[in-house]
Order: sequence, then C-alpha cells, then structure tokens
Amino acid sequence: MLSPDRTPPPHSQEAVNARACVGSACFSITALPEPGTLPRLIGTFAQRSMVPARWHGVLTPDGELQVDVQVDELAQEKAELVAAKLRAQIGVRTVLVFQKI
Repeated sequence: MLSPDRTPPPHSQEAVNARACVGSACFSITALPEPGTLPRLIGTFAQRSMVPARWHGVLTPDGELQVDVQVDELAQEKAELVAAKLRAQIGVRTVLVFQKI
C-alpha cells in the first residue's frame, strides 16, 4: 500500500523491486593480454544470456588488457555476482563494478 506521498514503504516488495531495477552496470576489467582472455570474459556474460550494450578493450602501455563493459538494465546484486565470476577467470587481475543511473 502506498503512503499519501505515493512512496512505497521502505521494506515493501514494491520498494525492493524499485531498488533492483536500477540503470546500467559498468565493469572495468584488467587482465593479462592472452589469446583466451577476451573469449572467457565475453563468455561470462553469454552464459547468463546478457548482451553488453558497450564493450571496449585496449592494450595499455603497461602491457595489460583493459576492458570496459556496460550491461543495461542489470540490478546491482546481479552485477556483483557477475563481477565475482569475472574475478575468478584465469588471467583477470582486477574487476571494478558500478551502477550507472
């Protein structure tokens, strides 16, 4: 039931659903520049039926692979699970994830 100002109570299912439906998840991944790295990274998303809206990768002057990925309409909790799977990949050094509203 909505309060007079039309805001759902903070612990209602409606409020929980509203928090879960935030904008895009952005992942910043640093990994070893090996031939199998990119297929393993994109496979992490494909296994979860996700198609990234944006994907950009560069080889840094330090000799590392830097990949930035954006997935639209991904809740923060699910984004954190994907980030954990990415961190477990062979050759991945760091994974940062943040929500873009």
